Amino acid sequence: MLKPVLDTLEGLPDAIKAEYKQDAVTLKYVLDVPVEEHPAVTGLKNALANVRTERNQDRDKLKVYEGMDPEKYRTMMTTEQKVLEGQLIAAGKVEELVELRTKALRESLAGEVTNERTKNQSLEAQLNKLVIDNAVQAAASKHGVADGALDDVLFRARATFKTKDGVAVAYEGDNIIYDKTGTNPLGIDEWLAGLATKAKHLFKPSEGVKAPGGNNRPAPTGDTIHRGDGNAFLANLDKIAKGQVKVV
Repeated sequence: MLKPVLDTLEGLPDAIKAEYKQDAVTLKYVLDVPVEEHPAVTGLKNALANVRTERNQDRDKLKVYEGMDPEKYRTMMTTEQKVLEGQLIAAGKVEELVELRTKALRESLAGEVTNERTKNQSLEAQLNKLVIDNAVQAAASKHGVADGALDDVLFRARATFKTKDGVAVAYEGDNIIYDKTGTNPLGIDEWLAGLATKAKHLFKPSEGVKAPGGNNRPAPTGDTIHRGDGNAFLANLDKIAKGQVKVV
């Protein structure tokens, strides 16, 4: 996995060096990637903008209560309610009294419903995260996610997937992303396979690319393996014995 900041580029291949730019202040080398285009960053920016908008709206609503003592306000409202009810009883306005008390009950229940809805949304968010994380972790080993890269992969998955009927489904905005068949929603396995081609640094190199001793050799092709490729040789002993794989 490429590190975002390096003290030196010494020892790196030229192709990798080209991905870094030196910071004029710290003189360190910073990975030059379009962070702003990362879907997770875009999602976080949108979420932050929404939070700021809601905060400003709440602040404006609270301005009308500046300087007000909450306890005195509740006492005043209770007294006003009793006075109003007394006036209605004295005037024999039973229907108005029933409507008044029903309204108070509705407002109380509305507050409780709002609180429950907030709790449910929080629980739903936790459930979404749990379902997505479990699905990615279960498939990570099969797809060869590199050691130390799981957090990055999980971060990307949370920005792409939402749960629907208890299953992780890929979305782009409000639209479902479909797999290669165009009929089924994109699943974790196919998403990881695609990620492996776009972000190779998050995955382990394929076995058999390097022979013992550190000498680079081309990977086996077709039904042949290289004599110096110890890993591939051991993995194909049965096929070699049966003549299904040739050693070259």
